[in-house]
Amino acid sequence: VTRLSYLHIYMEFDVKTGIVTFLSSPFWIANWGIEYCSGFALHPNKNDVELYVGVNDQQAVNYKTTLYDLRCGK
Repeated sequence: VTRLSYLHIYMEFDVKTGIVTFLSSPFWIANWGIEYCSGFALHPNKNDVELYVGVNDQQAVNYKTTLYDLRCGK
């Protein structure tokens, strides 16, 4: 069975201007088959993040992480 893994980046942009304000270093998510992020929720404490991702074109999964961990770039 071939297992797919994808390289990801985290990007922030200014909604008003459409300009990218931050681009992380590339990273791997520790799960096979994650193809895209379909949702993103920043919690009221502005540190915890919930990601909704598609896995193997078959299911949706959500992950919790921190904004610090997503901003793993320069």
